[in-house]
Amino acid sequence: MLLGETARVVYSQLNGVDGFEVDVYGSAALVNDAGVTAQVAFGMDNGYKCELEVWGNKGVCIRDVP
Repeated sequence: MLLGETARVVYSQLNGVDGFEVDVYGSAALVNDAGVTAQVAFGMDNGYKCELEVWGNKGVCIRDVP
């Protein structure tokens, strides 16, 4: 949503762990036609944290997601 209709995946990596049938952690980078980038990551083997951080040239917005 933040990158708009032209967003595309530049790279992605999914990782599994023996004994599990799902991807346990991963990351990706996305970019749109204006050159705005996003880096995303998830991990089920980390402490629980669900938030969105948006970094810009005039500041940072952090939103905890319930």
